[in-house]
Amino acid sequence: MSQSKRYIQTTLFGGKIDSTPKRAKILDPKVESHKRNGSDPSDWLQDLENAARKNGGNATPSGIEPACQDEEKSSVAEKHVEQLLMADDLVGDDLVGDGAHQFGHVSILDEHFNPALETCDDWQAFTGSDNKKHYIDDQYLFSRLADAWYAIESLKNSGSGSKKKSWMILGNCFRSILYHCPSQLLYALYLSMQKLGPTYFGIETGIGENTLLKITCELYSRSINQVKELLKKSGDLGTIAYESKIGMTTLYKPPRLTLEYVFKQMLEIANHQGQNSQLRRREGLKRLLVPAIDQEPKYIIRFFQKQLRIGVKTPTIIQALTHAFLLSKPLHQNRQGSFVENEDFNTAVQDLTHTGVTPLVLSYISSHLKFKCYSTKHRSLFDHQECDDTKDATGNNKVRDGDKILDGEDRKTEDCKTEDCRTEDCKTEDCKTEDRKTEDCKTEDCKTEDCKTEDCKTEEPENRFPVEGKTEQEKWEICIRECYSRLPNLGVVVFYLMHGLTREQLHERCQLSPGIPVAPMLAKPTKSYTTVLNNMEGLEFRAEFKYDGERLQIHKDDHNNVSLFSRNMERLDQKYPDVRDRVINNLKCNDCILDSEVVAINPATGKIEPFQVLSTRKRKDVDAESIDVQVCLFVFDCLRCNGKSLVDLELYKRLEQLEKCFNPVSNEMEFARGQNCSDQSELEVLMDEAIQKQTEGLMIKVLKGSKARYEPSKRTVNWLKLKKDYLDSLGDSLDLVVIGAFYGKGKRSGAYGSFLMAIYDNEEYYSITKVATGFSEQDLQNIYQDLQTHVCDQKPYYYNTRIQPDVWFSPQQVWEIRAADLSLSPVHTAAINKMNTDNKGIALRFPRFIRVREDKQTEQATKPSQVVEMYYAQFNNNQEILEDDTEDFLI
Repeated sequence: MSQSKRYIQTTLFGGKIDSTPKRAKILDPKVESHKRNGSDPSDWLQDLENAARKNGGNATPSGIEPACQDEEKSSVAEKHVEQLLMADDLVGDDLVGDGAHQFGHVSILDEHFNPALETCDDWQAFTGSDNKKHYIDDQYLFSRLADAWYAIESLKNSGSGSKKKSWMILGNCFRSILYHCPSQLLYALYLSMQKLGPTYFGIETGIGENTLLKITCELYSRSINQVKELLKKSGDLGTIAYESKIGMTTLYKPPRLTLEYVFKQMLEIANHQGQNSQLRRREGLKRLLVPAIDQEPKYIIRFFQKQLRIGVKTPTIIQALTHAFLLSKPLHQNRQGSFVENEDFNTAVQDLTHTGVTPLVLSYISSHLKFKCYSTKHRSLFDHQECDDTKDATGNNKVRDGDKILDGEDRKTEDCKTEDCRTEDCKTEDCKTEDRKTEDCKTEDCKTEDCKTEDCKTEEPENRFPVEGKTEQEKWEICIRECYSRLPNLGVVVFYLMHGLTREQLHERCQLSPGIPVAPMLAKPTKSYTTVLNNMEGLEFRAEFKYDGERLQIHKDDHNNVSLFSRNMERLDQKYPDVRDRVINNLKCNDCILDSEVVAINPATGKIEPFQVLSTRKRKDVDAESIDVQVCLFVFDCLRCNGKSLVDLELYKRLEQLEKCFNPVSNEMEFARGQNCSDQSELEVLMDEAIQKQTEGLMIKVLKGSKARYEPSKRTVNWLKLKKDYLDSLGDSLDLVVIGAFYGKGKRSGAYGSFLMAIYDNEEYYSITKVATGFSEQDLQNIYQDLQTHVCDQKPYYYNTRIQPDVWFSPQQVWEIRAADLSLSPVHTAAINKMNTDNKGIALRFPRFIRVREDKQTEQATKPSQVVEMYYAQFNNNQEILEDDTEDFLI
């Protein structure tokens, strides 16, 4: 039984209520300004008295004495009290004071947390002394978010339910911010993602481990040797900063850190460039750490280490956001699915998309957006279409006007121009409603099912959202994840959510846009033709050459601006100026987004060169007239063309659009070689041709049907890759992170002779092999020089390995490694939590270095689930069952 229910039962049904009850009091005048629904917070007890009378209670001079003496009447009374507990006027009130906490909980750790019960001291920054506080409007304490992170970190590996509790705690923190100062939510969002903006902004903090170590020593009066000794015990510099700050006293109490100040200070640190930039960065970091209290210094240090170590990744943040918005309703919304869209709104969206969180964006949110919060019983209120109370007596949809419900008779659409037009199905000539869809519509932009025009290419397959049997939380998670994969700027997605858009409206808004890269769709590796045919059974499919180069996403807008992006959203315009010029000269469409592979090529013979040749090309400041390594661009997919997103179209339709996008030029910009296939003999013939053309093998893709969509940021069985090296061997190569090295001997003296490699899992690295073969002498020299700047004095706390190398490195480089097979190992720890093998991990046998993957971040290295799948697949060569990866590739 809940605490609030027990309190009411004890008060109403177990005795008397005093005739002069103690009313709830507002502890701070500032709380008055945060009331959302206009009701008197002291009316809650009067509501209880009315409920008691309704159930047969008697009003007496000494109070209210219930008349329910038997079990039947008592159960009826309890039912009415339960309804009262769930009423909107109780859930939304700012009840603060004696008895108020019986109706909700202030702790964000509680499942029934209610931000309306928080006082200013819980969340708001202030100036002055504790006795005379001056609260600062729209400034949320950073410590509130740090406490949420600490609570989540404490749940790691605690047993069942920790994952759900993690997003619930973070979601409650987001709810608190939405209720009190929604403009600060974007700061909390990016800080939790360990970013200072969207990934494609490319913002790096620019502070390394050694700088953090020195600043910790300076601020907390410790020597380098002392800190190093402490690191050997705890392994975490953030924890050392936290413990050191506990015992320190200051002459005066500095102002508390706020979300806005922390974010802006970190962004300023990242933007320092030029002379004395490192000095200015160190001073900026000190301005953060000096006023930091409690858990704050620990997470500030960890943020700059890129390791919050709380186990929260993008999918968890999406779950938390879903939880927050399902229990928060924008009060400005006066119609179902409608919102104010004006010049300020559009400017704010543009700023969020291309510039980041600007003062204009914050001012807009503060001026226009207020939220009302609900309990966990009111999740459906966010999606008005699925509310039980959204139908009137005649069965027509009702529309919300603030907290009121408008019946169908009184509803008038915003754009309707006729006086009598009030219904959804209005067919009058002057009706301009957005939802009107007539059968005879022939316009070019028509996107209805009945549209007969030839140019209408945006019809979408059925079941875009697989929501059958899903809860409201799961439906919104699916929607937000898909929207974020297409518009990888969570700030923009959240801004739309703040305006109360429905799922369909959100999906319509969040589409691919030129200049904003998306994480590419990835293929599952397979080892045999039999596996390919089994997975493609009953489907039409296409096989294309798999080129051994660098993935390149091409963007062109309607102003003829061309941008090139890598698979991890890094700008590559400076590396490939020649490719950029070719795209400008050969494209025939107004705007587009193309998926392609760029490879090194011998222009005289047209022969494709190995990837190692391409890797020798300079990355920056490349002069188009003095390029040594010539390249050719092979384009294989079209994601957007002439203002229309094509990712929901089947592959064969996207290829039709691709053919209209550009004029192919031999050895410069070509279509990827491929053909439709139906049996193994056709695949074998094409594989032989692919090998002769010096490519890696084949990509097999579903051509038609609902599985033929382009799914950004997903590795799916709808695309399979079959390399010539896969046949009768281990299968796919692995992308591993180098975490340590052993000094070389003999010919390799003066450099590293072998390297300790690891996989990535939830902010930790698990060793999987030592690699010593596949390197040329030049490779070893280059690697030695590159890794010198990443040497660590001791083993990082997030490394999970039983091997002690001669040198530790911070996780910076990803290498492609190929091996003969996999085996269980008592020494290595890869996938140790995924295997029931007596504390043994998985290791590679006969590993061989292939290349450095400069196009991958360490977080994109091979995951434990992939290693486990490869381990078991080697025992079932011809009966391999492939499934979509459960790992997330959202970045």
